[in-house]
Amino acid sequence: MSRLQHNGPGFQYAIFWRRKGSTYWNENIVQHQMEKIWEVNVNDTYTLYEIKVKAMNQIGESRQPAFVYLGYSGEGEPSVIPKDFRLDPTKPVEAHKAHFIWEAVDTSEDKIRGEFMGYKLRYWKSSEGRHKWKEVDILITKEDHYRPDVRAAIDGLPAHTALRAQVSVMNTHYTGPASQVIDLLTPEGVPSPVRDLRIDKHGTTYALLKWLPPEEPNGKLLGYDIGYQQITDAKQGPVKALRPQINNPDSLGARITGLESNHDYRFYVWARTQAGRGDPEYTDVTTKEGTPPEAPRPKFTTVDQTSVNITWTPYRLIDVDYETEYRPAGGDAHLYQQDEAYSPPLSGASSLQSSSFLSTFSVRTCYLLIQTLPALLTLLHFFH
Repeated sequence: MSRLQHNGPGFQYAIFWRRKGSTYWNENIVQHQMEKIWEVNVNDTYTLYEIKVKAMNQIGESRQPAFVYLGYSGEGEPSVIPKDFRLDPTKPVEAHKAHFIWEAVDTSEDKIRGEFMGYKLRYWKSSEGRHKWKEVDILITKEDHYRPDVRAAIDGLPAHTALRAQVSVMNTHYTGPASQVIDLLTPEGVPSPVRDLRIDKHGTTYALLKWLPPEEPNGKLLGYDIGYQQITDAKQGPVKALRPQINNPDSLGARITGLESNHDYRFYVWARTQAGRGDPEYTDVTTKEGTPPEAPRPKFTTVDQTSVNITWTPYRLIDVDYETEYRPAGGDAHLYQQDEAYSPPLSGASSLQSSSFLSTFSVRTCYLLIQTLPALLTLLHFFH
């Protein structure tokens, strides 16, 4: 109370409390005039009490009768345990969602030892242990208190993962002992977008895409799908799918050819699992102006089991870059592995090495075949 309301010296508060139904009032005097909170320890957990506060000074008590308020003592840990905790047999486990069911508990105050709020469901990866569990609060309304069973659906689960789960009762401040632990396995889901999609190189009629695998595969990656479209005056053309699709999840790049010079393009990449492909990531590029020169005619020298030397007569232009790429002969045309880039002034040479045996090379522009040793490869040699 403000000092203007003290109306005399010796102002203090008289605090009274008793258990609901009792006839005896406990009393305590608080002499600090600015005090707003006072606490007392009682032996009862979440028990209803009657409370009143009177103001007084040296002359006497306030003439206004003190109002009696009802309040509970502090909460404790619930003593009841949910029974028959299990997966809901009427609902399938999805990649990121599972349905659970268990018997409703007795919500009487002596069991909950506080205000009943609902249940706390915890789950964790079997491979990590419960010290990394995640918690989901299942709040129960008063209308649902008397239902025999509790059903709950949990979203945001990791796909293609072995999980464990348990459930507990909770009041406002405490969580009770947990139910039995159950095991579940979420199926595969679609992956998240690929990371760091970028144009590594581009020329007048091609673009070289590079990317990193998705952060959340949500299953076993099967490969990637690629599509692209031409953009003219801010209008997007139809998306063309690159065929064949990439069926090797370790392939993190692709060359798209047959583009028109000095045009805007948008390239899309989707990661793919057995459940389907996820959301795409995209990047834009404008192809270079001009007409690409004729491809050089390489000569293959010093061929052995894991490497081959290539020489050629350079094109007599300024700022010409040469690149060497290779792939297994007969493989997908857009899945070349880049070896190196080279910019010689008057002559050209490149040394190609591979961890596998080399045997057959071909040049994309003139389809030159060279027989070497026992593994089949195709070589692309070009410049821009």
